[in-house]
Amino acid sequence: MVAMLKLRVISNEQEASPTKDILPSSACSELPVISQPETGSRQSSASTIETYSDKENDIGSVETNFNNTPSKNIMSRALIRLYPTHPHVQYQNYIQLELREIGSMATWSLSSWKPGNGVENLRDENNMTYWQSDGTQPHLINIQFPKKVYVTQISLYVDYKNDESYTPNKITIKAGTTFSDLQDLRTVELSEPSNWVDIQLSGDSTLSRRSRPVGAYLFQVMIKSNHQNGKDTHIRQVKVFAPKLPTFPDDDSDDEIPFSTPEFEFYATIR
Repeated sequence: MVAMLKLRVISNEQEASPTKDILPSSACSELPVISQPETGSRQSSASTIETYSDKENDIGSVETNFNNTPSKNIMSRALIRLYPTHPHVQYQNYIQLELREIGSMATWSLSSWKPGNGVENLRDENNMTYWQSDGTQPHLINIQFPKKVYVTQISLYVDYKNDESYTPNKITIKAGTTFSDLQDLRTVELSEPSNWVDIQLSGDSTLSRRSRPVGAYLFQVMIKSNHQNGKDTHIRQVKVFAPKLPTFPDDDSDDEIPFSTPEFEFYATIR
């Protein structure tokens, strides 16, 4: 009987050991509590791991890997608390709004760039790197898609604390079929931003069926001026977001027939 009790104590200590040294007990006690969903319900976005595919056929869709282990939940909550402006933490907010990042579908080009600070720095998932222009204003980022896409918002990561006069002050988003028919969609003025700047193109933040994302082949980000009358500009990341749910184009659209049920989606592509 004594031997059985000893084995039971040892096994309990072994089960608890994997999460013992993940974070100090004082840090864990300050973390926000995230409730676990019931069986069959949707997992809370704060305890998920998001990966962003660059495969052409994946259309930049969001893949969610659910993991309910205590160690993963603790580390995820610690990341949110310690790094609230980290790009991957902020993506969880976009997922809640039913958005998907489609920048991997596009061909990206710039009006100018400094050697070593080119277009690849806009898409490397690292807000410590940046694109730096090397020419006269306005500075341009061209995002060209092989087919018509519906875009709800374009998000830019800028950092006035580090970039100062290189930080954009006035930005215009344009859209069209080609460079010859671009039209202004939104113009925003920024005041010393050091975070993600979300530029809504149309619709509301809930992305209801009445929201109308902008359909176009080409989107252009135009930096018209910088803080402190700076000449060249720094932009650290650019993301293009489309609705995760099917869009509902106007009745006179020549695009594919709108649908929303899983049965229709199953037959969306004919092999």
